[in-house]
Amino acid sequence: MSSEGSVKKDIDNLPPLEDYFTKESDLNSEQKIAASCLDENILVLAGAGCGKTKTIIARAQFLIENHTSAKDVHILTFTRKASAEIVQRVKTNLGEKAEGLKASTFHTWCMSLIRRSPDLFGCKDYSVIDREDQLSIFRFYRAASKFANNPEMPRALDLLDAYSYTRNVGGTFKQTLEKNHPSSLELFDEIKKIIIAFEKRKEESKYLDYDDILEVVANQIENHPKIRDWVASQQSYLLVDEFQDTNPLQWKLINPLIYKINLFCVGDDAQSIYGFRGADFENIHSFKDKIPNATILKLTKNYRSTQEILDLSNWLLDQSKLDYQKKLVAARGNGSMPELHTFLNEWEEASWIVEDLKSAFADGKKWKENMILTRAQFAARSVERGLIEAKIPYVFIGGRKILESGHIKDVLACLRVVANSKDDLSWMRFLKLFKGIGDVKAAKLLDQLASCIDIQDCIKTIKYDLSIPENVPRLLEVVSKTKTTKNAFRESVIGLSKILENKYKGSNWEKRIKDFPVVEQLTEKFNTILEFIEAYILEPIYETEGGIVPVKDYVTLITIHSAKGLEANRCYVISASQGVYPLARHLGEDREIEEDRRVLYVALTRAKDKLLITRSGNESAASMQKSKSDINDQYFFADLPDDLYENKDHRYKNNYEDIFEELDFISAKPSTNVDLE
Repeated sequence: MSSEGSVKKDIDNLPPLEDYFTKESDLNSEQKIAASCLDENILVLAGAGCGKTKTIIARAQFLIENHTSAKDVHILTFTRKASAEIVQRVKTNLGEKAEGLKASTFHTWCMSLIRRSPDLFGCKDYSVIDREDQLSIFRFYRAASKFANNPEMPRALDLLDAYSYTRNVGGTFKQTLEKNHPSSLELFDEIKKIIIAFEKRKEESKYLDYDDILEVVANQIENHPKIRDWVASQQSYLLVDEFQDTNPLQWKLINPLIYKINLFCVGDDAQSIYGFRGADFENIHSFKDKIPNATILKLTKNYRSTQEILDLSNWLLDQSKLDYQKKLVAARGNGSMPELHTFLNEWEEASWIVEDLKSAFADGKKWKENMILTRAQFAARSVERGLIEAKIPYVFIGGRKILESGHIKDVLACLRVVANSKDDLSWMRFLKLFKGIGDVKAAKLLDQLASCIDIQDCIKTIKYDLSIPENVPRLLEVVSKTKTTKNAFRESVIGLSKILENKYKGSNWEKRIKDFPVVEQLTEKFNTILEFIEAYILEPIYETEGGIVPVKDYVTLITIHSAKGLEANRCYVISASQGVYPLARHLGEDREIEEDRRVLYVALTRAKDKLLITRSGNESAASMQKSKSDINDQYFFADLPDDLYENKDHRYKNNYEDIFEELDFISAKPSTNVDLE
């Protein structure tokens, strides 16, 4: 490891911690120790609400203020928003000293390396495709299979998921199928042909999918010492946030760099909830095995929730077979007891939530103080319907991504063919927008375009075909000659506006048209079309982001997997029923059950002041297929101690009220017509 910029080099000249941290006086002793630790490789185990982000920011500041250039520090996060926030906060505190500090997601980090030296990674002129593009290719080759109608042939979506999962966790594709789709193994040879065809298509069209971006860089770092040295030279310190969410492929990226850079990882094994994507919380548990000289530190003081909420959350982890070694203590002290509300069905559950929100609003609470957390989007339908009927403003996070909307993808198809003339998926989408061009005609034109060198060559070829509407090459010429990404997007919208209006007439066109200025605004900070498209494929935005929300005060309805790092004064954890925690289909699978426990833990620890857990008697179809006793026995709240919550059972309330109403019509006066004999 180069000693240039190393903290260890100047250890004798460091100021006392108290002098440095006067600016960060709100750091507690655990955070100060972590931020200023001088060991080479460090893992900070941070509980929910214990100041992970604050500690990473303090770590970056400590390094920069102690003889490390900001450009030698790189922070890896899992969202673009987190990256931007960390850099901004360091710059606010340090000013010009922080210029050059880098923060990015794993994918944008790898993509920046590829773009900086594409020949080094064999990816010159490649463009990134999103999940929907991948799915389209899988559907095409699956449909072409002679076993397409065989019930044992997995759906295209299942094939894509299995393919991606295998690449992220290692092992073989056959092993993944054996685990998730065992009955399909009899068709393995045919499935293998689909995978091979998919990969050949990517190579011919110069596509990089989401997993290629990591794998290409990881393989080159692992196998070529010179490339490894080059990547290591880009930073002396690598700070990794949310380390519990890393998967084996991401570890493959980091591992070869361990003894060439300083590693500082922060994570919470109790919040590892992305196992279905390949995330492996064992990366935390085995950190010391992988890096023997590593130092393990802890953050246990919670600044978000009251102690009663933490007591319930701590209890949930204590019931696990795993040793999370976590007992969070509330810096804020005590508050109100969590409530567990039970209803006859999901409609009564939703109705009560809506009425409770209205009541809190009437008492002076703002809508935005409330967060409704759901395990899955479909589970929130009844609540969403209730919010709409009650005219309560809300946004749903975890839903549709704006750049995956049909009208936006239509415009982006024009930009993408200009940026990569080999992008046949985008050509097909773009050409079919125009009158008179269907699948057959577009396919024939694509055959002609296959031999073209670049977009200008393609435009000439299209011009020669008199059967192609003249506005096709004209639009491509205009877009290809624009000097900025913003103008390219605007010209594409203008050129396609009439076509799109006709295509989406009767399909919320008035609402769709409002998305264009939002996306145009997003393009402003990108120099090229590919940079813009890559940025939002790698880190998608949702309809509710970027100023799309029509009001400032609204209830947040959110999937738990989208809620990590977020918080609210009042949180409703809905549908916390038997058969959901854990999921009935996970019974007998210890690894999956523990992930379900962590999902619930994440939900509980979003609440600051008030935690309201709701459940109903409705059982899912999956639940009905399992033994009821098994579901009852393993239900996380089956043995919840009485002193940890307030029990609110609404199941018989209405029945009692009906009885009492009937009794009102009966006289309470005793009868005097008694036969005394």
